[in-house]
Amino acid sequence: MPWKFCPTCKEISYSAATHYDAWPCPHCGRELRNEPEYDIKQAKALREQNSQPDTVSKAEEQEKK
Repeated sequence: MPWKFCPTCKEISYSAATHYDAWPCPHCGRELRNEPEYDIKQAKALREQNSQPDTVSKAEEQEKK
């Protein structure tokens, strides 16, 4: 079953379809048809990677204070 990662809302979604003309994100509505497909482990890892706060930005913020 293919999974896709939404770059807009940073969530993942799957489809049981083997062929699809459209793949709207169920969370934000962005069209995902042209986004790459992943297996579930890859999709979850990608979501986890993109949901963590940017540590560089936090370090930069601390330096400014």
